[in-house]
Amino acid sequence: MRPEIIELSINSQNFNVILSPQKNPDAILFLHGLGEDRTGINYFFANAEKVQFQRGFSVCRFNWSGLGEDLGDLNLDIWKSQLKEVLKYLKGRFRKIHIIARNICRIFFDAPYKLGDLCLIGHSHPCFFENSILNQFCNENNLIIVSQKDSYSLVEELHWTNLSFETSSIGGLCFPSKLFSQVGIHLKKNCYCDYLFSMGTQKYDSTMFSLKEINLPDTDLLVRKEHDRNILNNLLSEVIKVE
Repeated sequence: MRPEIIELSINSQNFNVILSPQKNPDAILFLHGLGEDRTGINYFFANAEKVQFQRGFSVCRFNWSGLGEDLGDLNLDIWKSQLKEVLKYLKGRFRKIHIIARNICRIFFDAPYKLGDLCLIGHSHPCFFENSILNQFCNENNLIIVSQKDSYSLVEELHWTNLSFETSSIGGLCFPSKLFSQVGIHLKKNCYCDYLFSMGTQKYDSTMFSLKEINLPDTDLLVRKEHDRNILNNLLSEVIKVE
């Protein structure tokens, strides 16, 4: 079945949602991170979408405003409105709406999600978000430049992977410093999810509440390796049940 392109609007600003429908009454919505588009880093989300589609789920993705090919503004409030509109649309078509989201998307869930299972891939920890690091990248226009680097300090690496950036392969991205300040504030708020896939060495986080934490200490935080993807896709298929 061919994907549907649904056009939704936020304050006269249109954005597209890609929906691949199945007969199953349940759907899975994928939410990407700051340093990628709806296909994911190395197309991880596109790959995971195919796996879940083959299991019988309708699957859905969209770009946050200003990321990927979206030409809108980079604004956290717009992102919240986008998510609200997408869920409103999907609620009109599906019984349950499960969510598979990149770790940084914890900033959208400061209350329990009740429309299905919420799975966070990785753990964006507040202690890895240092404003002192951001100051290195601010220019006179209050923009943060994400430069491409092949090697950098562990502190910088933790900062950028915490936000779903792969700085060794991307570069030249510009983000308003205001956006990063908003993200930093939201990272300090409580987050509630059903399944937390915690990767690498993680510190205790009193703001994170999950019904079940699945530890993957040897898995790359950005899931760039095929072996890690296969493991994660299998685990996601175990926790999100076909009913």
